[in-house]
Amino acid sequence: MRWVILGAAGIVALGLGAQPAWAGCTDGACGRVDWTEITAGTPGQPTAAKLHGGYAWEASNSWTDGHPMGGSLLGFVWLSCDSSDGACQTQLQAELAKAGTATPLYFGGRFWVPGVGAVRPPQLYAEGEAGAPMPLPQALLGVAPTNAVVCPTAFALSAPATGADASPTGATGDSGGCGVGGSGSAWAALLVLALLRRRR
Repeated sequence: MRWVILGAAGIVALGLGAQPAWAGCTDGACGRVDWTEITAGTPGQPTAAKLHGGYAWEASNSWTDGHPMGGSLLGFVWLSCDSSDGACQTQLQAELAKAGTATPLYFGGRFWVPGVGAVRPPQLYAEGEAGAPMPLPQALLGVAPTNAVVCPTAFALSAPATGADASPTGATGDSGGCGVGGSGSAWAALLVLALLRRRR
């Protein structure tokens, strides 16, 4: 039972503000939110919304590569909440409030695929793409990039326009990857949260 408690504590820590990306495995992304689009719920209580703006991310293929730039894109992150999840909706409103400010939207994940290279974060779509909402608890919000160039790159992008290029720009690298115990820790924590919610 102790592992469940520790796993839940780790998830809570992810939601308490920007957390640095784990070296070599979990990468961080940064976004400048220019405008928002509520797709479900009401303006006062949204349950799904798109956050449009400039985004950039790192993509790490080893423990020692220093988290090089993975790419940048004008687009949107589409987040959703269950209508009964008040905590999720509160966090969604907090993210929406970043529009037009200098406060970054951070999120994390594994943005390097062995044999492929740097890939676009699954949370992110280019302007003009249909996209699909991602449940906010699965978006790994608050994971700040380790690479100090990522956020300035995102904030330097021009304002988004419909039909922007869907192809990410950025680094390439040699083959490789990190161990099973690295990036898996964050996703395992999300699984623990799902199990805890199911038991309630």
